[in-house]
Amino acid sequence: MLILFCVAPTVSAQKIQSQYTDLIGKKCKTIEEDTALYIADCPGITGYKLKVNDFDLRMSVTVIAPGGSEHRIDFDTAAFHSIGNKAEWRVKKEKDKIVPIALIIRFNVQSNPENPNDETSYLLVAKITVKEICVVDKIKFTADANVKARESADKVSSKSCLKQD
Repeated sequence: MLILFCVAPTVSAQKIQSQYTDLIGKKCKTIEEDTALYIADCPGITGYKLKVNDFDLRMSVTVIAPGGSEHRIDFDTAAFHSIGNKAEWRVKKEKDKIVPIALIIRFNVQSNPENPNDETSYLLVAKITVKEICVVDKIKFTADANVKARESADKVSSKSCLKQD
C-alpha cells in the first residue's frame, strides 16, 4: 500500500497589530508651558517616547527612539493645526519581541483662516526603522481613512519618505 503525504508549506505571516498611546492628557508630562508654547513628554512603546510640541497653535509630534535620536512627525503648513488625542503604533512580533513598524497620527489643519472651525483632517503615516523615522503617507480623512492608514502603515517598508513642501 502506498501512502502519500501532502505537506502544505507553512508560511509564517507576521500579524501586524495596533497599540495606542496618549498624545494629550494625564499620561503626558508637561516639560514647558507658557502663553505660546507647550511641550510634553508622552508615553510610547518598547523604548520609544513621544514629545508633543504646541507653538502658536501649531502642533507637532517628535518620536524619540530608544537610542535618543529625535524624529519630527509633521506635515509643515503655515495654517494653524492640531493633532489627535492618540497615537496608533503598528507593531509586529519578531522573536517574541514587539517591534514598532509605523505610527499613525491624526493631523487637523485649519482650512479657512476666517473660520477657525473649518478644518481638514488627515492621518499621517510614519515608518519606523532602525535607519529612519519619517512620514510616508498623508491620508485625507474619509469614512474609511483609518483602514487606508493601517493598510499604508502595514506596507511602510517599501515606501519612501514624503518631501516637505
